[in-house]
Amino acid sequence: MSTAEAVPGADSVPSEAGTTASSPSAAAGVGVRTPHPGPLAGMRVLELAQIMAGPTCGIMLADLGADVIKVEKLPGGDDARGYREPRVNGVSAPFMMMNRGKRGIALDLKQPQGREILLRLTRNADVLVENYRRDTLEKLGLGYEVLAARTRDEWIAALDAAGVPAGPVHALGEALTHPHTLARGMVVDLVHPEAGATKAIGCPLHFSATPARVDRPAPLLGEHTREVLRECGYGDAEIDAYVAAGVVADGKDGGPGPDSVSSAPP
Repeated sequence: MSTAEAVPGADSVPSEAGTTASSPSAAAGVGVRTPHPGPLAGMRVLELAQIMAGPTCGIMLADLGADVIKVEKLPGGDDARGYREPRVNGVSAPFMMMNRGKRGIALDLKQPQGREILLRLTRNADVLVENYRRDTLEKLGLGYEVLAARTRDEWIAALDAAGVPAGPVHALGEALTHPHTLARGMVVDLVHPEAGATKAIGCPLHFSATPARVDRPAPLLGEHTREVLRECGYGDAEIDAYVAAGVVADGKDGGPGPDSVSSAPP
């Protein structure tokens, strides 16, 4: 029996799942939804977040077309519901501002049945957003290892099938050794006079006629003091006096030249 049948006389509108539903908002005409034109249409997001940062993420995903289901804790729900001011007809304005465009479900995750419901919800979800205190989900038996049933490759395949541009999130080592990273010259080898052979991030801007170039490692303290002051017209005697007075520091090592750096071609 649909909700409309259970409440005779109530106005019925299509729900998110394509069935009929009745509610005060539906009766007011605000429950009618047309297909979202955004790039995330068809994606489902579970938002286990409250107050501001997590709900802000949920707003942006909803605005882009995702079906964001806000999962609120019991008792009380999102703490923002309890803000005393400002309120509009008794309803927290901050909560309304941070949670528009979402659907909502209230769960007691401390109960086994509540945790089972959440696990079932994750089976059909594409994204899970949460901003609980550290280890909160782990203590509830709902940590990352439990919720991340799909592998990274499975997520990529699912997102590709949905027509969503996506790529894997690489660990630092994976990112720095990725063929694309190396082909773009984004990892350069440097020889520092003290640290020795090191690697650094290259320049992300590439121009065919005026290419970027990494010439030298980070300077020693005062390494180029004399060079720069000479370019400004200071004589060696003046520079010596400044060094003696502690006005400037003079690095004794002139530092490595261009031969100390190599990188993959852009």
